[in-house]
Amino acid sequence: MTIGGDSIAKVTVEYVPAIGASGSPYTRDYATKPGQGDLEIKAMQAGTYTIVRVDGIECPGDILSPETCKVVEQPLPRADVKLEGIHEWYNFSRSWLMTKLTKM
Repeated sequence: MTIGGDSIAKVTVEYVPAIGASGSPYTRDYATKPGQGDLEIKAMQAGTYTIVRVDGIECPGDILSPETCKVVEQPLPRADVKLEGIHEWYNFSRSWLMTKLTKM
């Protein structure tokens, strides 16, 4: 999540973990350094991150939409594979090939 502006002093973000995700809910303040520009907040876990307060250098700010960022952790794809030989096909194709080769 990137919050832009040179006049931002502090941003308060609330985190609520997704169902089944590890971690606890929290509210955290992120402060900017003078001249930093944009404030980047990294989402480290699945859940909902909501900007609940923005304070500027001179005065409090307004939160415009979208103020919420939902992070979804997609499960890794998996596959179960089982290989079985087809003996009837192997015997048929082998005999068919031998017939063609002997006629050459």
